[in-house]
Order: sequence, then C-alpha cells, then structure tokens
Amino acid sequence: EQSKPQPGGPTVTPEQTLAAFAHMVEPSDTEESFDTKVVTSLRDRLARLKAAQAVFPAVKDPLTKLHTKVEGDTGKLYAWFESMLPDDVKTKLSKEIFCAMVMHVPANAPKIPLETFLNGIENNMDE
Repeated sequence: EQSKPQPGGPTVTPEQTLAAFAHMVEPSDTEESFDTKVVTSLRDRLARLKAAQAVFPAVKDPLTKLHTKVEGDTGKLYAWFESMLPDDVKTKLSKEIFCAMVMHVPANAPKIPLETFLNGIENNMDE
C-alpha cells in the first residue's frame, strides 16, 4: 500500500523501504558491506536533502522566474542547467538524461511543469 502522493513524488511506506533495502544486499553480505551499500548511501542522501532544505527557499523565486521566462521550455531549462555543470560532466549529461534522471519527465517532453522543475532542482542540489 502506498501513502498519499506528496509534492515531488510519492511517499513510500516503511514496508516498501525495507523491501528496497533487502534488494540492495545479499544474505551473505557482511555488516561492512551493508554499511557501504545502504547506510553510507542514506547518510549521503540525507545530507544533500538537509543542505537543499536550507538553501532552496532562497532560490525558489528566481527559479520560478526563470521557468516563467522560458515558459517551461525543456531545451532552455536544460541549457541553463548544463551551463552550471563542470566540463567533465557536461559531456555525460544529455538533454534526455536531464529529463529522465533530474526532471523525471519523458526524454522528449517539450515543456517541464513548474512544480516538476522546482522539485527536480531541489532534489538534485549538492551540498
């Protein structure tokens, strides 16, 4: 059973979370392996989320204005996002990957809805 969807995507139940963790490790894995595969990943993700929660309120209005200015055009939002990436990452992050992995929209989406754009940026902010 899934909880009521929240802005930014669905909320998973504790049972679904535990089932996902179970798929991340093999029964023969050591405690050290579990720490590497699960605990470290969770700590890193939580640190990113805390950093985003601290910073995002200050950038939400400018991001909203950017989205409005380009009318949600996927190509223009991708160009903006790409302009902030380090050179070694730019060659690896195509527009299609940006759509699928960052924005969670179809790779050929002509526009990105405002809430989807804001959630995609907030969920992918680094510390």
